[in-house]
Amino acid sequence: MARPIRNINSIQVFNITSETGNVTRAAQLMNISQSSVSYHIKKLESDLGYRLFRRGKHGLTLTEEGLELSRHVDRATSDVLQPLAVVAPR
Repeated sequence: MARPIRNINSIQVFNITSETGNVTRAAQLMNISQSSVSYHIKKLESDLGYRLFRRGKHGLTLTEEGLELSRHVDRATSDVLQPLAVVAPR
């Protein structure tokens, strides 16, 4: 059974952070604090039960699980942004 994600905003924060590889840059782009970005990432990792990023001297890199989540988020975002097929009334 899939674990629930308690705060959908954490997915958005994860997405921007994974794209930038940098907490500071993600915070700037989202107009939130660095500590808020860190909180969302840690909360999401806690909810999912695995690490999403490796933290190093040169920023963040995705773990295998983080890379897989990133693929799912990209796919879902793409699906949401696709124009809906309009069915003509009968």
